Amino acid sequence: MKNKFIKTIGIALAASMAAASLMGCAKDAGENINYEEAALVVNGEEINYATANFIFRHDQALTNYYMAQLGMASDDFWTDSDMASEDGKTY
Repeated sequence: MKNKFIKTIGIALAASMAAASLMGCAKDAGENINYEEAALVVNGEEINYATANFIFRHDQALTNYYMAQLGMASDDFWTDSDMASEDGKTY
């Protein structure tokens, strides 16, 4: 009886995780993005959205890694008052 209950819970958990991973966050998430369109222009050279997204995500991962190595918390990095501009905005 106990083994059957654990197996049922495991199957239900696996099914719910599979459904959640396949559904995504929004109905049209990513459908309206043109990944080949220029997102940035640097010194006259166009950088498409996919490349810019990769660069920003890679930089974010490196920042989190280095901050963890130095014993700093990266979760409040952009909300820190030292990083805010004079009008209180963080960018």
